[in-house]
Amino acid sequence: MYFCSGFCLSMDQNDRKYSQEIGAEIVELLSRYKKLKAENAKLRQEKEELQRQMRVLETSKAKIEADYRRLKLAKAYGWNEQSKREANDKISKLVRDIDRCLALLNE
Repeated sequence: MYFCSGFCLSMDQNDRKYSQEIGAEIVELLSRYKKLKAENAKLRQEKEELQRQMRVLETSKAKIEADYRRLKLAKAYGWNEQSKREANDKISKLVRDIDRCLALLNE
């Protein structure tokens, strides 16, 4: 009987020891989980901010490329500010002439 009660007592102590070890590991895992979850949320926010910045930069890039193409085309035709102004004046005059003709046709 003494052997059995000593054995049972010994198992209880071993069980407590394992239980405490498992409990400590669970606490450590939960702590690591919380830290990783917080880090993940932070990284997701950084990702969203970087994606927003990328969209802004892509929009800016597209505008700059369009401006560059227009400038390149203007230079290809040898247009300077004076040439552009003259072309605009001619177009305006043509539009006025067309408006006058339409007005005459409507009478």
